[in-house]
Amino acid sequence: MVELNNALSDAIVRACQEKQLPILQLRPYGEVASDLDLMFSAEPSYKLAIELLVKCSDPWELGQKQRRLFFQSMEVGERIVLLFQLLKMHGIHETDYQLQCKEPSCRESIEFPLSFHRLSEKQRRSAKEKTLRVENTEGGQSLSIRRPTGLDQAAWMNRGFVKLEQILKSLIVHVEGQEDDTWIFSKMDEISTKLEDFDPLVAYQVQTICPCCNYEAVYPVKLEAMALKKIKAFQSELLGSVHELASRYHWSEETILKMPSWRRHYYRQRIAKGNGL
Repeated sequence: MVELNNALSDAIVRACQEKQLPILQLRPYGEVASDLDLMFSAEPSYKLAIELLVKCSDPWELGQKQRRLFFQSMEVGERIVLLFQLLKMHGIHETDYQLQCKEPSCRESIEFPLSFHRLSEKQRRSAKEKTLRVENTEGGQSLSIRRPTGLDQAAWMNRGFVKLEQILKSLIVHVEGQEDDTWIFSKMDEISTKLEDFDPLVAYQVQTICPCCNYEAVYPVKLEAMALKKIKAFQSELLGSVHELASRYHWSEETILKMPSWRRHYYRQRIAKGNGL
Protein backbone atom coordinates (compact mmCIF):
# COMPACT_ATOMS: atom_id res chain seq x y z
CA MET A 1 0.00 0.00 0.00
CA VAL A 2 1.20 3.55 -0.79
CA GLU A 3 0.31 6.53 1.38
CA LEU A 4 -1.51 9.12 -0.73
CA ASN A 5 -2.23 11.87 1.76
CA ASN A 6 0.11 14.32 0.04
CA ALA A 7 -0.87 13.22 -3.46
CA LEU A 8 -4.65 13.32 -3.14
CA SER A 9 -6.40 16.44 -4.37
CA ASP A 10 -8.29 18.67 -1.95
CA ALA A 11 -11.51 17.63 -3.69
CA ILE A 12 -10.99 13.93 -2.96
CA VAL A 13 -9.96 14.54 0.65
CA ARG A 14 -12.99 16.81 1.11
CA ALA A 15 -15.30 14.17 -0.44
CA CYS A 16 -14.02 11.61 2.05
CA GLN A 17 -14.51 14.00 4.95
CA GLU A 18 -18.01 15.09 3.87
CA LYS A 19 -19.11 11.46 3.62
CA GLN A 20 -17.36 10.67 6.92
CA LEU A 21 -15.13 8.11 5.24
CA PRO A 22 -11.53 7.17 5.98
CA ILE A 23 -9.07 8.92 3.66
CA LEU A 24 -8.71 7.06 0.38
CA GLN A 25 -5.89 4.52 0.14
CA LEU A 26 -4.56 2.90 -3.03
CA ARG A 27 -2.04 0.16 -3.70
CA PRO A 28 -0.12 -0.51 -6.94
CA TYR A 29 -1.90 -2.52 -9.61
CA GLY A 30 -0.72 -6.12 -9.97
CA GLU A 31 -0.04 -7.06 -6.35
CA VAL A 32 -2.78 -9.70 -6.13
CA ALA A 33 -3.91 -12.35 -8.60
CA SER A 34 -7.44 -10.96 -8.93
CA ASP A 35 -5.97 -7.84 -10.58
CA LEU A 36 -5.30 -9.96 -13.64
CA ASP A 37 -9.04 -10.62 -14.02
CA LEU A 38 -9.64 -7.11 -15.36
CA MET A 39 -10.48 -7.30 -19.08
CA PHE A 40 -9.31 -4.05 -20.65
CA SER A 41 -11.12 -4.61 -23.93
CA ALA A 42 -14.48 -5.60 -22.48
CA GLU A 43 -15.94 -2.33 -21.15
CA PRO A 44 -16.08 1.40 -21.97
CA SER A 45 -13.05 3.24 -20.62
CA TYR A 46 -14.95 4.93 -17.77
CA LYS A 47 -16.17 1.56 -16.46
CA LEU A 48 -12.68 0.09 -16.71
CA ALA A 49 -11.19 3.03 -14.85
CA ILE A 50 -13.73 2.69 -12.05
CA GLU A 51 -13.24 -1.07 -11.70
CA LEU A 52 -9.47 -0.62 -11.74
CA LEU A 53 -9.69 1.89 -8.88
CA VAL A 54 -12.09 -0.39 -6.99
CA LYS A 55 -9.52 -3.20 -7.19
CA CYS A 56 -6.55 -1.04 -6.21
CA SER A 57 -8.38 0.57 -3.28
CA ASP A 58 -8.92 -2.69 -1.37
CA PRO A 59 -6.60 -1.49 1.47
CA TRP A 60 -9.22 1.24 2.06
CA GLU A 61 -11.52 0.48 4.99
CA LEU A 62 -14.66 0.24 2.85
CA GLY A 63 -16.58 -2.58 1.20
CA GLN A 64 -16.38 -3.10 -2.54
CA LYS A 65 -19.86 -1.70 -3.26
CA GLN A 66 -19.18 1.42 -1.25
CA ARG A 67 -15.84 1.94 -3.00
CA ARG A 68 -17.47 1.52 -6.41
CA LEU A 69 -20.15 4.11 -5.62
CA PHE A 70 -17.46 6.51 -4.40
CA PHE A 71 -15.55 6.29 -7.68
CA GLN A 72 -18.75 6.41 -9.77
CA SER A 73 -19.68 9.65 -7.99
CA MET A 74 -16.22 11.14 -8.45
CA GLU A 75 -15.62 13.86 -11.05
CA VAL A 76 -14.01 12.44 -14.18
CA GLY A 77 -10.99 14.74 -13.95
CA GLU A 78 -10.25 13.60 -10.39
CA ARG A 79 -10.56 9.98 -11.52
CA ILE A 80 -7.96 10.59 -14.22
CA VAL A 81 -5.60 12.04 -11.59
CA LEU A 82 -5.92 8.81 -9.59
CA LEU A 83 -5.01 6.80 -12.69
CA PHE A 84 -1.90 8.97 -12.96
CA GLN A 85 -1.13 8.07 -9.33
CA LEU A 86 -1.30 4.37 -10.18
CA LEU A 87 1.16 4.92 -13.03
CA LYS A 88 3.48 6.88 -10.73
CA MET A 89 3.48 3.92 -8.30
CA HIS A 90 5.11 1.93 -11.11
CA GLY A 91 7.69 4.64 -11.76
CA ILE A 92 5.91 6.12 -14.78
CA HIS A 93 5.83 9.90 -14.36
CA GLU A 94 5.57 11.02 -17.97
CA THR A 95 4.98 9.67 -21.43
CA ASP A 96 5.49 10.55 -25.08
CA TYR A 97 2.02 10.86 -26.62
CA GLN A 98 1.66 10.11 -30.32
CA LEU A 99 -0.75 11.73 -32.75
CA GLN A 100 -1.21 11.61 -36.50
CA CYS A 101 -0.91 14.81 -38.53
CA LYS A 102 -4.31 16.07 -39.70
CA GLU A 103 -2.97 17.22 -43.05
CA PRO A 104 -4.32 14.61 -45.54
CA SER A 105 -1.20 14.69 -47.68
CA CYS A 106 1.08 14.11 -44.68
CA ARG A 107 -0.46 11.91 -41.94
CA GLU A 108 2.95 11.49 -40.27
CA SER A 109 3.26 10.76 -36.56
CA ILE A 110 3.64 13.65 -34.12
CA GLU A 111 5.08 13.02 -30.68
CA PHE A 112 4.99 15.30 -27.65
CA PRO A 113 5.70 14.79 -23.93
CA LEU A 114 3.05 14.64 -21.21
CA SER A 115 3.98 15.11 -17.55
CA PHE A 116 1.51 13.48 -15.16
CA HIS A 117 2.59 15.85 -12.39
CA ARG A 118 1.88 18.94 -14.47
CA LEU A 119 -1.46 17.59 -15.62
CA SER A 120 -2.43 16.76 -12.03
CA GLU A 121 -1.50 20.27 -10.93
CA LYS A 122 -3.58 21.70 -13.75
CA GLN A 123 -6.56 19.75 -12.45
CA ARG A 124 -5.86 20.83 -8.88
CA ARG A 125 -5.89 24.52 -9.83
CA SER A 126 -9.10 24.25 -11.84
CA ALA A 127 -10.96 22.49 -9.01
CA LYS A 128 -11.20 25.74 -7.03
CA GLU A 129 -14.22 26.69 -9.15
CA LYS A 130 -17.18 24.39 -8.46
CA THR A 131 -19.28 25.40 -11.47
CA LEU A 132 -18.82 27.07 -14.84
CA ARG A 133 -20.99 30.17 -15.35
CA VAL A 134 -22.26 30.88 -18.86
CA GLU A 135 -24.10 34.13 -19.66
CA ASN A 136 -26.49 35.20 -22.37
CA THR A 137 -26.14 38.99 -22.23
CA GLU A 138 -28.78 39.60 -24.87
CA GLY A 139 -31.50 37.82 -22.93
CA GLY A 140 -30.25 38.64 -19.44
CA GLN A 141 -29.88 34.96 -18.67
CA SER A 142 -27.15 32.80 -17.19
CA LEU A 143 -26.64 29.25 -16.10
CA SER A 144 -24.10 27.18 -14.18
CA ILE A 145 -22.64 23.88 -15.30
CA ARG A 146 -20.94 21.33 -13.05
CA ARG A 147 -18.25 18.82 -13.95
CA PRO A 148 -19.31 15.31 -15.05
CA THR A 149 -18.97 12.16 -12.96
CA GLY A 150 -18.97 8.46 -13.73
CA LEU A 151 -22.68 8.36 -12.92
CA ASP A 152 -23.26 10.98 -15.62
CA GLN A 153 -21.27 8.94 -18.13
CA ALA A 154 -23.39 5.88 -17.40
CA ALA A 155 -26.58 7.94 -17.83
CA TRP A 156 -25.37 9.36 -21.15
CA MET A 157 -24.65 5.89 -22.44
CA ASN A 158 -28.05 4.58 -21.34
CA ARG A 159 -29.83 7.52 -22.99
CA GLY A 160 -27.71 7.47 -26.12
CA PHE A 161 -26.34 10.99 -25.58
CA VAL A 162 -23.63 11.74 -28.14
CA LYS A 163 -23.97 15.47 -28.84
CA LEU A 164 -22.22 18.10 -26.72
CA GLU A 165 -25.48 20.02 -26.37
CA GLN A 166 -27.21 17.02 -24.78
CA ILE A 167 -24.31 16.40 -22.41
CA LEU A 168 -24.03 20.03 -21.30
CA LYS A 169 -27.77 20.38 -20.68
CA SER A 170 -27.60 17.35 -18.36
CA LEU A 171 -24.94 19.14 -16.28
CA ILE A 172 -26.86 22.38 -15.70
CA VAL A 173 -27.32 22.98 -11.98
CA HIS A 174 -28.71 26.53 -11.90
CA VAL A 175 -30.51 28.87 -14.31
CA GLU A 176 -31.05 32.60 -13.82
CA GLY A 177 -33.64 34.51 -15.84
CA GLN A 178 -36.15 32.78 -18.06
CA GLU A 179 -36.27 29.01 -17.75
CA ASP A 180 -35.67 28.67 -21.49
CA ASP A 181 -32.14 27.28 -21.89
CA THR A 182 -32.20 26.74 -25.65
CA TRP A 183 -29.87 29.73 -26.07
CA ILE A 184 -27.08 27.46 -24.88
CA PHE A 185 -26.88 26.07 -28.42
CA SER A 186 -25.50 29.39 -29.67
CA LYS A 187 -22.79 29.33 -27.00
CA MET A 188 -21.15 26.00 -27.88
CA ASP A 189 -17.87 27.50 -29.10
CA GLU A 190 -17.59 29.75 -26.05
CA ILE A 191 -18.40 26.91 -23.66
CA SER A 192 -15.92 24.56 -25.33
CA THR A 193 -13.18 27.16 -24.86
CA LYS A 194 -14.07 27.71 -21.20
CA LEU A 195 -14.18 23.96 -20.53
CA GLU A 196 -10.46 23.74 -21.32
CA ASP A 197 -9.78 25.67 -18.10
CA PHE A 198 -12.76 24.49 -16.06
CA ASP A 199 -12.33 20.74 -16.67
CA PRO A 200 -8.85 20.54 -18.24
CA LEU A 201 -8.19 16.79 -18.13
CA VAL A 202 -11.56 15.87 -19.62
CA ALA A 203 -11.41 18.53 -22.34
CA TYR A 204 -7.63 18.30 -22.79
CA GLN A 205 -6.20 19.22 -26.16
CA VAL A 206 -2.93 20.44 -27.59
CA GLN A 207 -2.08 22.79 -30.42
CA THR A 208 1.05 21.66 -32.20
CA ILE A 209 2.91 21.90 -35.50
CA CYS A 210 3.80 18.83 -37.53
CA PRO A 211 7.60 18.66 -37.86
CA CYS A 212 7.25 17.09 -41.31
CA CYS A 213 4.87 19.45 -43.11
CA ASN A 214 4.58 22.40 -40.67
CA TYR A 215 0.80 22.02 -40.56
CA GLU A 216 -0.58 23.47 -37.32
CA ALA A 217 -3.72 22.03 -35.73
CA VAL A 218 -5.49 21.38 -32.45
CA TYR A 219 -5.69 17.75 -31.29
CA PRO A 220 -7.87 16.27 -28.53
CA VAL A 221 -5.96 14.02 -26.13
CA LYS A 222 -7.82 11.17 -24.43
CA LEU A 223 -5.90 11.07 -21.17
CA GLU A 224 -7.94 8.35 -19.47
CA ALA A 225 -7.66 6.01 -22.46
CA MET A 226 -3.91 6.67 -22.56
CA ALA A 227 -3.49 5.83 -18.86
CA LEU A 228 -5.54 2.64 -19.21
CA LYS A 229 -3.50 1.60 -22.23
CA LYS A 230 -0.32 1.85 -20.17
CA ILE A 231 -1.80 -0.18 -17.32
CA LYS A 232 -3.01 -2.76 -19.84
CA ALA A 233 0.57 -3.05 -21.14
CA PHE A 234 1.74 -3.61 -17.56
CA GLN A 235 -0.91 -6.31 -17.15
CA SER A 236 0.36 -8.03 -20.32
CA GLU A 237 3.88 -7.97 -18.89
CA LEU A 238 2.64 -9.46 -15.63
CA LEU A 239 0.76 -12.22 -17.44
CA GLY A 240 3.93 -13.05 -19.36
CA SER A 241 5.90 -13.24 -16.12
CA VAL A 242 3.28 -15.46 -14.47
CA HIS A 243 3.19 -17.81 -17.45
CA GLU A 244 6.97 -18.11 -17.73
CA LEU A 245 7.79 -18.40 -14.02
CA ALA A 246 4.87 -20.70 -13.21
CA SER A 247 5.80 -22.97 -16.11
CA ARG A 248 9.46 -23.09 -15.09
CA TYR A 249 9.33 -23.03 -11.29
CA HIS A 250 5.70 -24.08 -10.62
CA TRP A 251 5.06 -21.05 -8.43
CA SER A 252 1.51 -19.77 -7.87
CA GLU A 253 0.22 -16.49 -9.29
CA GLU A 254 0.09 -14.97 -5.80
CA THR A 255 3.73 -15.93 -5.12
CA ILE A 256 4.90 -14.45 -8.39
CA LEU A 257 2.93 -11.22 -8.05
CA LYS A 258 4.17 -10.61 -4.51
CA MET A 259 7.75 -10.58 -5.77
CA PRO A 260 9.40 -7.22 -6.48
CA SER A 261 9.50 -6.55 -10.20
CA TRP A 262 13.32 -6.72 -10.26
CA ARG A 263 13.19 -10.34 -9.01
CA ARG A 264 10.71 -11.38 -11.67
CA HIS A 265 12.95 -9.74 -14.26
CA TYR A 266 16.00 -11.52 -12.84
CA TYR A 267 14.38 -14.96 -12.99
CA ARG A 268 13.15 -14.38 -16.53
CA GLN A 269 16.65 -13.38 -17.58
CA ARG A 270 18.05 -16.58 -16.06
CA ILE A 271 15.47 -18.63 -17.95
CA ALA A 272 16.29 -16.83 -21.21
CA LYS A 273 19.97 -17.66 -20.72
CA GLY A 274 19.19 -21.28 -19.99
CA ASN A 275 20.21 -20.98 -16.34
CA GLY A 276 16.86 -21.56 -14.71
CA LEU A 277 16.78 -23.96 -11.78
